[in-house]
Amino acid sequence: MLTVNSADDVTMMPSASIDGSLAPLRTDDYGPLGYLRLSEDDLALFSELDHTGEFVFDDPSQAIKGAGGIVRRGKWNYTPASANDDDHTPTEITVAVKVIRGFTTNPNIALRLCRELSTWLDLLRVDSFVELLDVRLSRLSGTIFYVMPFVPYTVRSLSRDDSIVLTEQAVRSIVAQVLLGIRFMHKRSILHRDLWSANILVDVVRGTSEAATTRADETSGNTDGRVEFRVSICDFGMSRMTCPSEKFMTRGVVAQWYRAPELLLDVGYGPASDMWSLGAVFGELLRRDVLFAAAVGDQYAQTEQLLTILGPMPLSLFEPGKAFASSSKRASVIQHLNQQLASPSSILREYVSSASVSSPPSLKGVSKEAFDLLEQMLQFDPDQRCTAEGALTHPWFHPRRGDKGQNGPDPITVYIQEQLAAQDRELITLNSRQAALDVATLSVNTPLKELDANIDRLVKELSQQVQTMREAVS
Repeated sequence: MLTVNSADDVTMMPSASIDGSLAPLRTDDYGPLGYLRLSEDDLALFSELDHTGEFVFDDPSQAIKGAGGIVRRGKWNYTPASANDDDHTPTEITVAVKVIRGFTTNPNIALRLCRELSTWLDLLRVDSFVELLDVRLSRLSGTIFYVMPFVPYTVRSLSRDDSIVLTEQAVRSIVAQVLLGIRFMHKRSILHRDLWSANILVDVVRGTSEAATTRADETSGNTDGRVEFRVSICDFGMSRMTCPSEKFMTRGVVAQWYRAPELLLDVGYGPASDMWSLGAVFGELLRRDVLFAAAVGDQYAQTEQLLTILGPMPLSLFEPGKAFASSSKRASVIQHLNQQLASPSSILREYVSSASVSSPPSLKGVSKEAFDLLEQMLQFDPDQRCTAEGALTHPWFHPRRGDKGQNGPDPITVYIQEQLAAQDRELITLNSRQAALDVATLSVNTPLKELDANIDRLVKELSQQVQTMREAVS
């Protein structure tokens, strides 16, 4: 969320269409790392928390401004709440605080905020998502604050850090945890719509203490406790619950390099688009560099990059009744790109295994099972792409006894099974109260006053649940 290690870390800029009809924003609108520049007014938004005496924020140059809000790192001195203990000692923790504004006057921002708050409510008690420590709504300044634990790495920064040795087992752990999170979201009919390597946080814990080996052994497969990878999916600003009656959803979602073909071709999309994004992240972990990097703002170049690596896109997908039929006018563009390819077939495996000049060496000796799952995630046809549920049953996550020295239960397999059972219990609980908190029917046509009332309702419910969870662990 806050770690940026390379000039290649860029937020999604408005993209040109596949025919080049839209121009990106001026590059001078962006800071040196690609994120939008912060103004004095932006930084002043945090003054309200400064005045409480609970927060001390870091150097403002380390803050990040994206399309959905501003995130800043700092220290939070808070008093743990406990129903059984009146003697509270303040605790200082490092946090990331996200602030959102504009929802009191802009219906589009208000709608996104309703969806984000609703998503938070669904994910509070599920592993694989960033923890929410506090949420505060200020009617005085028209802002909302999310307080979350600071997590030092993202998949993006982790994959580029040559001080960290990534093994296939570690990648297997990370991908499994993300898949579990996406599986839960899709079970709740929620699309993330901005899944990319900067929105997947990774806490890397080193050491040999017992505390550092508990979940390490379960999720990363390390048996000596030297390192573990705890994954947290974050940034639900573009997330939304799908509504069966809705015929149109926002185009241009997802950071460009992680955008599925159906988004590049401007046709309908669904859960399969999240799976493509995860496939791009999976490949990035194996290669330790972005898999489908192309000129930012150029969707034609982006599409060309997909075909260069994955091979020709079948023109049959543009036929009536097929996935890309509504974009049949672009079939000639795809045909032209197909004809220009240097290779008539996919070079994905060779490309993932090749070394990037600016990154650490890619993983060597990657198993055929890993590549098989990667290819299933990166199918051009969204109807042929694997689901999160299906991916979790793939042999890569369920090695046979005796494979590669496997003598006992595989820790990642066990973890997946435990988490699936826990998720199913939580789904039963959430489904029982869905009608009271469902915001899927809200739209850009919903009056601002109604959206505002929903924000108040959702913040109140979210705050109460966060408080209850904090009391439970105090």
